[in-house]
Amino acid sequence: MPDSPSAQIGAVITALICLFAVLKGDLPERAGGILFMAAWIGTLMLSSDTQTSGIRYGTFVMDAIATFGYAAIAWRSRRTWAIWATAFAALAVASHVAYALDARIHMYAYLTADIVASYGVLLALALGTWRSWRGRS
Repeated sequence: MPDSPSAQIGAVITALICLFAVLKGDLPERAGGILFMAAWIGTLMLSSDTQTSGIRYGTFVMDAIATFGYAAIAWRSRRTWAIWATAFAALAVASHVAYALDARIHMYAYLTADIVASYGVLLALALGTWRSWRGRS
């Protein structure tokens, strides 16, 4: 479980958006919500909070899997949100690759890029779920 107040707020926001997607979205949104939750939980299980330098391989693997998952959702459903989610997830993967290739990148810049990309995926999922839900009303 996240230990700082900002991480706890982020965890609540993540859980609420994924729950919203699962309860109110169509099949692509439900799949996106489940995919994000699975990747998030997998990342928590595979990563170490004590790691202060070096690429986070567990996070990299989960981000790569999620990127392919969002690409599959975008391919099958042709939903705009899924294209945006794929792009943000690909940015997260690119941040891992960039950090692995260039040691001059500061650890906080690397982590910030990964976090911002994750919130981009969540925003795309939330807006896509909202559009889907409102479209049925």
